[in-house]
Amino acid sequence: MTPETWVSFYFYFDTGRESRKNAFSVLRRGRDFLAKHKKVVTESCITICYTLNMKSQKYWLLKSEPDSFSIDDLQKSNKEDWTGVRNYQARNFMRDSMNVGDLCFFYHSSCAVPAIVGLCRVSKINVVDKTQFDKKSEYFDAKSKEENPTWICVEVEFVKKFAKAITLQELRNNKNLQGMKLLQPGSRLSVQPVTQSESTCILNLA
Repeated sequence: MTPETWVSFYFYFDTGRESRKNAFSVLRRGRDFLAKHKKVVTESCITICYTLNMKSQKYWLLKSEPDSFSIDDLQKSNKEDWTGVRNYQARNFMRDSMNVGDLCFFYHSSCAVPAIVGLCRVSKINVVDKTQFDKKSEYFDAKSKEENPTWICVEVEFVKKFAKAITLQELRNNKNLQGMKLLQPGSRLSVQPVTQSESTCILNLA
Protein backbone atom coordinates (compact mmCIF):
# COMPACT_ATOMS: atom_id res chain seq x y z
CA MET A 1 0.00 0.00 0.00
CA THR A 2 1.11 3.56 -0.64
CA PRO A 3 1.29 5.96 2.33
CA GLU A 4 -1.77 7.73 0.99
CA THR A 5 -3.75 4.49 0.96
CA TRP A 6 -2.76 3.68 4.53
CA VAL A 7 -3.67 7.15 5.70
CA SER A 8 -7.04 7.07 3.99
CA PHE A 9 -7.74 3.54 5.25
CA TYR A 10 -6.97 4.40 8.86
CA PHE A 11 -8.93 7.61 8.97
CA TYR A 12 -11.91 6.22 7.12
CA PHE A 13 -12.65 4.27 10.27
CA ASP A 14 -11.24 6.52 12.94
CA THR A 15 -12.55 9.97 12.08
CA GLY A 16 -16.10 8.69 12.01
CA ARG A 17 -15.95 8.47 15.80
CA GLU A 18 -14.43 11.89 16.29
CA SER A 19 -15.98 15.33 16.38
CA ARG A 20 -14.86 17.83 13.76
CA LYS A 21 -12.95 19.92 16.30
CA ASN A 22 -10.78 16.94 17.19
CA ALA A 23 -9.86 16.16 13.60
CA PHE A 24 -6.28 17.40 13.83
CA SER A 25 -5.73 15.36 16.99
CA VAL A 26 -6.97 12.33 15.08
CA LEU A 27 -4.55 13.09 12.27
CA ARG A 28 -1.63 13.20 14.68
CA ARG A 29 -2.66 9.90 16.22
CA GLY A 30 -3.00 8.45 12.75
CA ARG A 31 0.55 9.46 11.89
CA ASP A 32 1.80 7.75 15.06
CA PHE A 33 -0.26 4.68 14.21
CA LEU A 34 1.27 4.46 10.77
CA ALA A 35 4.76 5.05 12.10
CA LYS A 36 4.37 2.00 14.35
CA HIS A 37 3.58 0.01 11.24
CA LYS A 38 6.73 1.35 9.60
CA LYS A 39 4.85 3.30 6.98
CA VAL A 40 6.34 6.58 5.86
CA VAL A 41 3.83 9.40 6.12
CA THR A 42 4.57 12.87 4.83
CA GLU A 43 2.81 16.09 5.76
CA SER A 44 1.26 16.13 2.29
CA CYS A 45 -0.31 12.73 2.96
CA ILE A 46 -1.80 14.05 6.18
CA THR A 47 -3.18 17.04 4.29
CA ILE A 48 -4.67 14.79 1.64
CA CYS A 49 -6.24 12.64 4.34
CA TYR A 50 -7.67 15.64 6.17
CA THR A 51 -9.23 16.88 2.93
CA LEU A 52 -10.75 13.49 2.13
CA ASN A 53 -12.27 12.99 5.55
CA MET A 54 -13.55 16.51 5.98
CA LYS A 55 -15.42 16.29 2.69
CA SER A 56 -18.63 17.30 4.46
CA GLN A 57 -17.15 20.78 4.94
CA LYS A 58 -19.11 23.44 3.10
CA TYR A 59 -18.12 26.84 1.72
CA TRP A 60 -20.06 30.07 1.98
CA LEU A 61 -19.94 33.72 1.05
CA LEU A 62 -20.90 36.29 3.70
CA LYS A 63 -21.65 39.86 2.68
CA SER A 64 -20.95 42.81 4.94
CA GLU A 65 -20.81 46.52 4.34
CA PRO A 66 -17.27 47.57 5.36
CA ASP A 67 -18.56 50.81 6.93
CA SER A 68 -20.59 48.68 9.34
CA PHE A 69 -18.34 45.65 9.83
CA SER A 70 -15.21 44.92 7.81
CA ILE A 71 -12.64 42.15 7.62
CA ASP A 72 -10.37 44.39 9.70
CA ASP A 73 -13.04 44.57 12.41
CA LEU A 74 -13.26 40.78 12.48
CA GLN A 75 -9.48 40.51 12.65
CA LYS A 76 -9.51 42.76 15.72
CA SER A 77 -12.30 40.93 17.53
CA ASN A 78 -11.23 37.49 16.21
CA LYS A 79 -14.74 36.11 16.73
CA GLU A 80 -18.12 37.66 16.08
CA ASP A 81 -21.75 36.63 15.85
CA TRP A 82 -23.02 37.13 12.29
CA THR A 83 -26.05 39.16 13.36
CA GLY A 84 -28.48 41.34 11.49
CA VAL A 85 -29.54 38.88 8.80
CA ARG A 86 -33.26 39.43 8.18
CA ASN A 87 -33.87 37.31 5.12
CA TYR A 88 -35.45 33.91 5.78
CA GLN A 89 -33.48 32.01 3.16
CA ALA A 90 -30.17 33.45 4.40
CA ARG A 91 -31.20 32.64 7.97
CA ASN A 92 -32.07 29.09 6.97
CA PHE A 93 -28.61 28.61 5.47
CA MET A 94 -27.06 29.58 8.81
CA ARG A 95 -29.58 27.71 10.95
CA ASP A 96 -29.97 24.51 8.96
CA SER A 97 -26.94 24.05 6.70
CA MET A 98 -23.84 25.54 8.31
CA ASN A 99 -21.53 23.44 10.44
CA VAL A 100 -18.61 24.26 12.70
CA GLY A 101 -15.50 24.37 10.53
CA ASP A 102 -17.20 25.55 7.35
CA LEU A 103 -15.13 28.19 5.56
CA CYS A 104 -16.67 31.52 4.55
CA PHE A 105 -15.47 34.08 2.05
CA PHE A 106 -15.78 37.56 3.55
CA TYR A 107 -17.27 39.88 0.95
CA HIS A 108 -17.31 43.66 1.21
CA SER A 109 -20.60 44.84 -0.34
CA SER A 110 -22.32 48.16 -1.02
CA CYS A 111 -19.00 49.97 -1.32
CA ALA A 112 -16.85 51.60 -3.99
CA VAL A 113 -15.13 48.34 -4.93
CA PRO A 114 -17.11 45.22 -3.90
CA ALA A 115 -14.71 42.35 -3.34
CA ILE A 116 -13.88 39.16 -1.50
CA VAL A 117 -11.33 40.33 1.04
CA GLY A 118 -10.60 37.35 3.25
CA LEU A 119 -11.65 34.16 4.97
CA CYS A 120 -13.44 33.33 8.17
CA ARG A 121 -14.59 30.06 9.69
CA VAL A 122 -17.82 29.02 11.40
CA SER A 123 -16.87 28.55 15.05
CA LYS A 124 -20.31 28.11 16.61
CA ILE A 125 -23.76 27.28 15.26
CA ASN A 126 -27.33 27.82 16.48
CA VAL A 127 -26.51 31.22 17.96
CA VAL A 128 -29.48 33.40 18.89
CA ASP A 129 -29.19 36.78 17.18
CA LYS A 130 -29.44 39.12 20.16
CA THR A 131 -30.10 42.18 18.03
CA GLN A 132 -33.65 40.98 17.42
CA PHE A 133 -34.46 41.78 21.07
CA ASP A 134 -32.56 45.08 21.22
CA LYS A 135 -35.06 47.92 20.80
CA LYS A 136 -32.24 50.32 19.98
CA SER A 137 -30.99 48.14 17.13
CA GLU A 138 -32.07 48.60 13.53
CA TYR A 139 -32.52 44.84 13.49
CA PHE A 140 -35.04 44.77 16.34
CA ASP A 141 -37.97 42.43 15.67
CA ALA A 142 -40.98 43.03 17.90
CA LYS A 143 -42.61 39.79 16.75
CA SER A 144 -39.73 37.57 17.82
CA LYS A 145 -39.98 35.95 21.26
CA GLU A 146 -37.06 34.98 23.50
CA GLU A 147 -38.59 31.57 24.16
CA ASN A 148 -38.82 30.95 20.41
CA PRO A 149 -36.45 33.36 18.59
CA THR A 150 -37.02 33.93 14.90
CA TRP A 151 -33.47 34.84 13.96
CA ILE A 152 -30.65 32.32 14.40
CA CYS A 153 -27.10 32.98 13.24
CA VAL A 154 -23.59 31.60 13.57
CA GLU A 155 -20.40 32.77 15.22
CA VAL A 156 -17.46 33.18 12.87
CA GLU A 157 -13.76 33.47 13.60
CA PHE A 158 -11.11 35.30 11.60
CA VAL A 159 -8.90 33.13 9.40
CA LYS A 160 -7.13 35.37 6.90
CA LYS A 161 -7.20 38.73 5.17
CA PHE A 162 -6.19 38.40 1.53
CA ALA A 163 -3.14 40.38 0.48
CA LYS A 164 -5.07 41.30 -2.66
CA ALA A 165 -8.84 41.73 -2.65
CA ILE A 166 -10.66 39.78 -5.36
CA THR A 167 -12.98 42.32 -6.92
CA LEU A 168 -16.46 41.63 -8.22
CA GLN A 169 -15.23 42.44 -11.70
CA GLU A 170 -12.45 39.85 -11.42
CA LEU A 171 -15.00 37.26 -10.38
CA ARG A 172 -17.23 38.17 -13.34
CA ASN A 173 -14.30 37.87 -15.74
CA ASN A 174 -13.40 34.37 -14.59
CA LYS A 175 -14.96 31.71 -16.84
CA ASN A 176 -14.86 29.13 -14.03
CA LEU A 177 -17.15 31.22 -11.84
CA GLN A 178 -19.99 31.94 -14.24
CA GLY A 179 -22.39 29.79 -12.22
CA MET A 180 -21.53 31.38 -8.88
CA LYS A 181 -24.67 32.57 -7.08
CA LEU A 182 -23.11 35.95 -6.33
CA LEU A 183 -22.88 36.66 -10.06
CA GLN A 184 -26.44 35.75 -10.96
CA PRO A 185 -28.92 38.53 -11.84
CA GLY A 186 -30.98 39.56 -8.83
CA SER A 187 -28.79 37.64 -6.38
CA ARG A 188 -28.88 39.74 -3.22
CA LEU A 189 -28.68 37.20 -0.40
CA SER A 190 -26.16 38.17 2.26
CA VAL A 191 -25.40 34.49 2.96
CA GLN A 192 -24.74 32.31 -0.07
CA PRO A 193 -23.40 28.80 -0.66
CA VAL A 194 -20.21 28.40 -2.67
CA THR A 195 -19.33 25.14 -4.42
CA GLN A 196 -16.08 23.24 -3.91
CA SER A 197 -14.85 24.04 -7.42
CA GLU A 198 -15.75 27.72 -7.01
CA SER A 199 -13.94 27.92 -3.68
CA THR A 200 -10.81 26.37 -5.19
CA CYS A 201 -10.90 28.87 -8.04
CA ILE A 202 -11.34 31.82 -5.66
CA LEU A 203 -8.48 30.69 -3.44
CA ASN A 204 -6.25 30.45 -6.50
CA LEU A 205 -7.08 34.07 -7.30
CA ALA A 206 -6.22 35.31 -3.79
